[in-house]
Amino acid sequence: MKTIAFDIDKTLLTLTGYPINNVLNMLIRYKKHGYNIILITARFPHFHNLTKRQLQSIGLDKYVDLDEIYYTSGGTKMKHLINNNVLAFFDDLQDNIIDIIKNQHLLPPEFKLYQVLYKDGDYKIYDTKKTFVYN
Repeated sequence: MKTIAFDIDKTLLTLTGYPINNVLNMLIRYKKHGYNIILITARFPHFHNLTKRQLQSIGLDKYVDLDEIYYTSGGTKMKHLINNNVLAFFDDLQDNIIDIIKNQHLLPPEFKLYQVLYKDGDYKIYDTKKTFVYN
């Protein structure tokens, strides 16, 4: 199955728990095109119930199995990208982006990496291989 992965904090949700709508819309678009969606977060597993409630409050449970969130507890996200044969990943953190770029040879050739950044008063999605911005 074709799988797309998303980080949670500052990618799908602001730090105050509000949805980042353009990223959420991308997730919904991928789901409607038949992709499996997974979430990979640096949160600790003991925050699972809080995480699940936050994601349910924005309706994400319609698109993602919230009982199968991958928690890295601040560690690398690479093993989850590899183990789930992920074709695209959305994240905000520069260190994660660098780690993934360094190890991209371990991922499928068609793998795409997107960085979500807060700029000019809004969140923008940047394709790391292009200068194209998704609004």
